[in-house]
Amino acid sequence: MAARFVVAGDVPEALRVGLFAAPGDYAAVIRFSNGAALPADDHRGDGRGMAVKLTGVAHAPQGQDFLMINHPVFFVRDAADYTGLTRAMAEDRGAQFFATHPAEAAIAAATARPIDDVLEQRYFSQVPYRLGATFAKFAAFPAACPGHGAAAPAPQPAGPDGADFLAARLYQRLAGAPACFDFALQPQTDPATDPIEDATVPWKGPFHTVAHIRIEPAPPPTSEDRAVCENLQFSPWHSLEAHAPAGGINRVRRVIYPMIFDLRHRLNANTDERKDP
Repeated sequence: MAARFVVAGDVPEALRVGLFAAPGDYAAVIRFSNGAALPADDHRGDGRGMAVKLTGVAHAPQGQDFLMINHPVFFVRDAADYTGLTRAMAEDRGAQFFATHPAEAAIAAATARPIDDVLEQRYFSQVPYRLGATFAKFAAFPAACPGHGAAAPAPQPAGPDGADFLAARLYQRLAGAPACFDFALQPQTDPATDPIEDATVPWKGPFHTVAHIRIEPAPPPTSEDRAVCENLQFSPWHSLEAHAPAGGINRVRRVIYPMIFDLRHRLNANTDERKDP
């Protein structure tokens, strides 16, 4: 989906770093997604993602990407656990992993909840990123669009046969009005309470709005539009140096995200082949 990402003119001085050093207006592409790598019925509980790719950012040739999930914390603690879970899932031992990691299992269960509307979710980076010489997490919160008052009410839930109802509702809402989010930074206040290497711990400090996201009204996408969106590659490592990924979870993501992208690409190609033999 096409969007604008507008850096505010009143960013707190301590947060005026990198992309947020000065007011700016950037073209963006946004993709909402399921947390699972494989397609699934929208009625099933799952984490829901919001990925934002800014274009035209100087010194960021692959764009500035912000990846978020609709839960404040990640469900594994560190790089070792993330690697262990990835290996367990590949060997169909995911249940065994969570049986021996009850705290992580509880977070995973809280993340994988059914939702009614992707535009009504609060999305979080879950893991930290650099903010120049310091660190911060980021988030996107639903907001009213300037000039349009309150956000349009969500349509009634789709029937039980609508396996793709979240997308259908998204397109319905964007058919006649924009949708907006406030983009906020949560700077690290104390390394003891806001750890870099434990992604299951919520940070204590407040969020500060630094930018506004406006998703433009648009008709439902064509199959060609969907293919282009599905084949976009989002990565925490598509970033300015000032906002580089931090912590072990992000280091593991640098390895596994290209694998997930390749899997999505193959699945999309197979789907296209089935639709058009």
